[in-house]
Amino acid sequence: MALSYELEMKTEISPIQALCIIADKCGLEWQQDTLRGPGILVKADTLDDLEQSVTYAAFGFRPTLAVGFRIDPNQDYELGMGTVLRSTTILLQQVVGDAVLLFDYEIVVATRIGNQLAFNKHEWDMSIASLLPEMTAPYELRDLPSPLL
Repeated sequence: MALSYELEMKTEISPIQALCIIADKCGLEWQQDTLRGPGILVKADTLDDLEQSVTYAAFGFRPTLAVGFRIDPNQDYELGMGTVLRSTTILLQQVVGDAVLLFDYEIVVATRIGNQLAFNKHEWDMSIASLLPEMTAPYELRDLPSPLL
């Protein structure tokens, strides 16, 4: 069963622009409207009013873009998780606005609200946590509530 992560962002960039940024910086291959890399598929789309209202109720902002990551836990898991983290940080460095990274559409992995970036210390295993020092933006590693549960 694939693992699903979704980065929801309030931004002016389009889904295709987001995918182009990720493809360029992470070395992923295009496969129609999807990016593919070792153990991962990446898609992007706009969010409708209902999806925006759910995020607004939980986090106080209306995201306009969702970047979805599907990881095969049995094939290149660490590479796939590294791509999720790198893609997220690259987009957050290039785009201004609030954002939330969710696991399985409800567990908060990271947030950037009001320019404060935080990662949920309970959602990164030790092998993936070793990638956090690659972050160039200031961040906190702390408990983050998951109001969608």
